[in-house]
Amino acid sequence: MYIVRWLGKHPIIAVWALTIVALMLSISGGKKHETNIASNDHVKINEQTKKVSESAENHFTGTVSSVATQGNDNLQKENNGVITGLNEQSNDTLLLMAREAYWNNGLDEAVSIYQQLIAREPHVVAYKGELGNVYWKQGFPEKSATLYAEIAIPMIENGKADRVENMVGFIEQFYPDKAAEIRNRLQGLSK
Repeated sequence: MYIVRWLGKHPIIAVWALTIVALMLSISGGKKHETNIASNDHVKINEQTKKVSESAENHFTGTVSSVATQGNDNLQKENNGVITGLNEQSNDTLLLMAREAYWNNGLDEAVSIYQQLIAREPHVVAYKGELGNVYWKQGFPEKSATLYAEIAIPMIENGKADRVENMVGFIEQFYPDKAAEIRNRLQGLSK
């Protein structure tokens, strides 16, 4: 259910996911009925599917490797895993790149990109929350708890107290004083 809510708040990624599902269903449907379709029509369907797939790939590329292969030579990965050349990218592009790196298990790349986003816009809570998710997936729960504790109060102020309620128990494992402060803020809302 969380994934569905998340996709609802990220329509570009939702459209991308639906496009892939439609393509997969189209391809598998084409194979089932291949004998019923004239060979010229089958070739046309395959060409159209390939064009749609290439269009989606070109529109939604984001990982460092795919951007670099499309002619952006400004992005390079140094030996220590730091990505250079991110300054020329827009915040929207960086966010897509970070999310794609995360979902493709390019966690070090995702960390570098989220850190760049946070350096540009330190007030954006979503960047810190998503970086916290990356740290969690990397096996650094204390780093993620640090970021979650940092964004909890701004999230409450922005009307996302329900999400903070889900995080406060985790924050308490590492920062009990901060968790108590967050709980007091949450209780203040319910009065």
